Amino acid sequence: MHSGNSNEKNTFSANSELTLKIATGVVGVLYVLGLLVSNMHLMTLGISDFTSLQARNVMTGFLFVLYSSFLLPIAIPISMAIYLCGRTVKSSSLQPFGKFAEFVKTTGRALFFTVSAMFLAGAILGYMSPWGTSSEASFTWTAFTWQGMVSGLHMSYVQFIEAFWNPYIIGASFIITVGLVPLASRISSYFDRGQKARTEPQSLDTIYLSLLFYLFMALPFLLVGFAQYTYPNIPKNLGGGQPDIAELQIGTDKPAAIKLPWEASRTSGQGEATVITDPVVIWYQSDKFLYLAPLAIHDQGPTRLVALDITLVRTIRYLPKSVHVAPKGRILSIHSD
Repeated sequence: MHSGNSNEKNTFSANSELTLKIATGVVGVLYVLGLLVSNMHLMTLGISDFTSLQARNVMTGFLFVLYSSFLLPIAIPISMAIYLCGRTVKSSSLQPFGKFAEFVKTTGRALFFTVSAMFLAGAILGYMSPWGTSSEASFTWTAFTWQGMVSGLHMSYVQFIEAFWNPYIIGASFIITVGLVPLASRISSYFDRGQKARTEPQSLDTIYLSLLFYLFMALPFLLVGFAQYTYPNIPKNLGGGQPDIAELQIGTDKPAAIKLPWEASRTSGQGEATVITDPVVIWYQSDKFLYLAPLAIHDQGPTRLVALDITLVRTIRYLPKSVHVAPKGRILSIHSD
């Protein structure tokens, strides 16, 4: 009796230890991914901070994994269509018209599933975007009218294009799609009832190793594309890097020798004289500096930051505004929340 209880305890302890190790490994991977994403974004602005120990990096890593996973429902139907269309072309049992009909049917199915996945990905990312689709708007009566549904579909695809249509993500999608073709052939072999395969399908080990190789090849493209195009347009409370818009009250007891690149009004009260800036963009805050830039739309050239000593800042007044950010910190538009 005691031996049975002891075995159960040992099994429970072993399972608990394994679960803890897996959870620790997952958190570690998410943290490293988040640290890479945030610093890839900061390096386009001319700064970096690999010593950051913020727990928000875990959320950023999870956000990157979620973003990357949206590509799979898009790539899988395309991979299946590539394999099935190739098999149809090589088939000797079908006439030309039959091949054409099978080709159209396969392409139509792939297009339906791909477009549906794009709509879902765009809708989810729209809820994360400060200027995207609001959750309140999705549950009003107008959202269920024909005009509301057409508008919702259009908005979802626009949000999908903004988040995924860049050269890095397109390159990563191509690599992933090619890597999924062997898996598509394996899946198709299980549902093939019409004819017996002439050759043995590839082993699962070979397919998984091939898929891991292609995912590893696509990872750098995913990291750069997400860090430059999507990460800066997602709010910080969701793990993104959307900068803050604020007015600063700066003390003048230690005046700076360099002129700040924004207009400011000078005030004085019972204490020291202060300067209140025009709205500025706070891109990053370290333990010593605020990295700022003027709030202005500029389509050409990277953002030029100013590192302001944080001890000079007396008050920060955050404004209900957000900015649409392009690579290198270029501000494309300003939105009121």
